[in-house]
Amino acid sequence: MQENYQKARRLGEREAARRTALKQNPYLPALSEILGENAAVSTIPVGTFEIPADRIIGTRTLGRQNAFAANYMPLLEPGTEFATKWTNLYHAQEEEGIRDAVKTYEYLGNFYVQEGNKRVSVLKFLEVPTVLAEVIRVLPAEWEDNEMTRAYREFLKFYYVAPTYAIRLTREGGYAKICEAFQETMKERWPVDKVRRLRHVWYRFQQIYKSKMPETSWDKCADAFPTYLSVYGLESLSSDSEELLAQRVEKLRDEFDAAGADITVVEEPIPEKVTPGPISLLKSIVTPARAYTPDYPMPVAFMYRGNRETSAWIRQHDEARATLSESFGGTVSTFFYENLENDTALRLAVDDAVARDAKVIFTVSADLMEETVRCALHYPQVRFLNCSLNESHPTVPTYFARRYEGKFLLGALAAIAARNHRIGYLADLPIYGTVADINAFAIGASLIDPKARVYVQWPAEHNHDWRKSFREQEVLVVCGLDRGANEQEQGLFWTGWDGEYRKLADAKIDWAEYYRRMIRAILEGGQKSFEKSSGGHPLNFWYGLSSGIIQVKVSEDLPYHTRKMIALLSSAILAGTLDPFEGELRSQEGMIQSADSPKLPMSEIIRMNWLNDNVVGAIPETGAFAASSQSVISVSGVRRADAEK
Repeated sequence: MQENYQKARRLGEREAARRTALKQNPYLPALSEILGENAAVSTIPVGTFEIPADRIIGTRTLGRQNAFAANYMPLLEPGTEFATKWTNLYHAQEEEGIRDAVKTYEYLGNFYVQEGNKRVSVLKFLEVPTVLAEVIRVLPAEWEDNEMTRAYREFLKFYYVAPTYAIRLTREGGYAKICEAFQETMKERWPVDKVRRLRHVWYRFQQIYKSKMPETSWDKCADAFPTYLSVYGLESLSSDSEELLAQRVEKLRDEFDAAGADITVVEEPIPEKVTPGPISLLKSIVTPARAYTPDYPMPVAFMYRGNRETSAWIRQHDEARATLSESFGGTVSTFFYENLENDTALRLAVDDAVARDAKVIFTVSADLMEETVRCALHYPQVRFLNCSLNESHPTVPTYFARRYEGKFLLGALAAIAARNHRIGYLADLPIYGTVADINAFAIGASLIDPKARVYVQWPAEHNHDWRKSFREQEVLVVCGLDRGANEQEQGLFWTGWDGEYRKLADAKIDWAEYYRRMIRAILEGGQKSFEKSSGGHPLNFWYGLSSGIIQVKVSEDLPYHTRKMIALLSSAILAGTLDPFEGELRSQEGMIQSADSPKLPMSEIIRMNWLNDNVVGAIPETGAFAASSQSVISVSGVRRADAEK
């Protein structure tokens, strides 16, 4: 009896016809054809174990390729020897199970069968989820640099510590999020019980995801897994009910869709509308039917990780917050919460702010983002924004400033002031945007003085004494921390290290103007328009000199010609005729782009992980910083170039 064979064959014929109509290959792909006959590869025996059946997608060679459709269902006529063997294997599986392992070659996470194609076909027909296989890994001698290979190379590191083929991600960064959720790394092998737990929670998530998402999205399930973990945590998948998990998966639909999507960078503020009436007549995007007045102002809440007394960063934002009510004639009211040192504290503060009818909530730290996303999902009627850069959450837009434009001008000025060609630079944390600031500063310095060298120090590192280092390196001109506790050591300054000090210039973010622009856009509905035009992509607002958000002030004590030169460079940036990241760029390792190249895309500037060739220093590892700083780096940290090799 070949009744089941005929059913399988009909499935194969339908799939072959469908693919033919789409002008796709109707048969199984062959690894030998994918790699090419003379491809330089190496092979590594991995072992014999169960592999996901849906990842077995082809044959090792062309020999049996046309006997199966692309879905591994048979195509040859009933009554053939092939059909008889297939049927016998079907009965063997029904009676006692197929026990012999198939021989497969794994390439970029997919499996290609050398021996056992009919066994695989039968098991797929029966919808068996895993297949016992002998696995041989195929690695190319040279890697192409693309999203798929980067994700696979991260998988190889992950597989070493947590050996499982069950979770195949197509974008890099996801395995690191899984490690973080399990409080493990990709350097040391995980305990066996954690690997077992990983498989358990993955299969549970996979079942919930497929029950709530359309079949066309099932191939995104693995990439959705780390997103879920980063928002709702590991314990959720272990202890929460299926009903609650299903609700959360549905809430995260936009987040899943946006995972890996290009981030929409908004470089200029939304143009302000010219309205005939006062701001109180404008409608809010959060309550479109109601106008705000001094008697009924729009409540806006600010959430701070630390407090105003000890943090210059928070103090800058809170001083800006305090100006908003006056800026809008009393139609906006603000209040704040501080010392929100963990997710629970932030959640309680948000609950209280919503109870106080907050319509907009700003969370003023990158490491508040994950709980901010959870709160935004819970309170969809409230507009949440997070002060960070390069975050890929469509639920929560982010905002920051293009500091690198101001740093470029400070670098040019530093080169004039540093007669010994040695310039110091204090960098905060290795997070998105910080490396671009360093490089723009260094490029500005080299524009004026080709001999200039920029010595980078990271004061937040453990037991770091940057003053001593600069004294030993004979560095007198220093670009200080923007958020430093000592205002005297912010901006660009000269010091004799014996008490003598001179302020040269400042490049500051005008947070009061930034928040005024953001609130104005929300009141006028402009931000809503941006969200619709972004196509569901995550939004990063990144304003610069042209918006007035970055303000460079040069000391009046400097010579007239020096101040004039900085003004000319600033005008060129505003006119779009000068950009630090246009034309030839050279890193410490070599050429980045040639002289005739256009400006780097904003996405590359944000994620920059290399240092300019006149920079002396390196990007530290995360472990070099205190735990409080590591939490920020884990969310917004750049991936060091040497760590990717």
